Amino acid sequence: MKKYHKSILGRFFKLLLTGIATFMPIGITIWFGWWAIKTSDIIFNNLVPTRLNPNNYLDIYIPGAGIVFTLIFFIILGIISRIFIGRWVFAIMDNIMIRLPIIKTIYNSIKTLTNTFIGDDNKAFGEPCLIQFPCENEWSVGFLTGSSIKQIQSVINNKNLTKNNDDYDYKNKEFVNVYVPTTPNPTSGYLLFVPKKDIILLEMTSDEALKLIISGGIVTPE
Repeated sequence: MKKYHKSILGRFFKLLLTGIATFMPIGITIWFGWWAIKTSDIIFNNLVPTRLNPNNYLDIYIPGAGIVFTLIFFIILGIISRIFIGRWVFAIMDNIMIRLPIIKTIYNSIKTLTNTFIGDDNKAFGEPCLIQFPCENEWSVGFLTGSSIKQIQSVINNKNLTKNNDDYDYKNKEFVNVYVPTTPNPTSGYLLFVPKKDIILLEMTSDEALKLIISGGIVTPE
């Protein structure tokens, strides 16, 4: 009888966990969307003059006005940035920002990150690959982001490095940049300089590789 009760409780517990797992993605997404709408509306109401705020001419509150006008603002900004005068103005602002102490470090970091994800030459994280990391015979998914700069290539090639106490010839080897993100937050990770011959390219997209990393291996490519 006790085993029967335990079995019933176990089934109810599994159903409870299944319900939570089903609701959480939907619930959190809806909550985040509503929070974004409310926050944008508050910012919009504080920044836009009263006579230009459409909420003051309506009898009911329509959520989302802040997001709509924010999108319009960025579209207009994008148009301005592509015409000659806009490019000239933004070039001057860029030149000022990169000359200011401390601020230039923050500005350059944000600019690089933004251009990486949504720039015209966006390649996201790069091409997915496998490398031995953090040690030999342990493999990690990384992203091939480009060839290493000449100074790094030169320093490594000219050093008498060893690998597992055996001579390992690094001379005239081509090195590439590999970014290895952490789980579950892919925006932090490690930048590694790896011999090109030691990487294995994967037949999956960057999105598939990111899902694999973020989920800790739970979500795998088809």
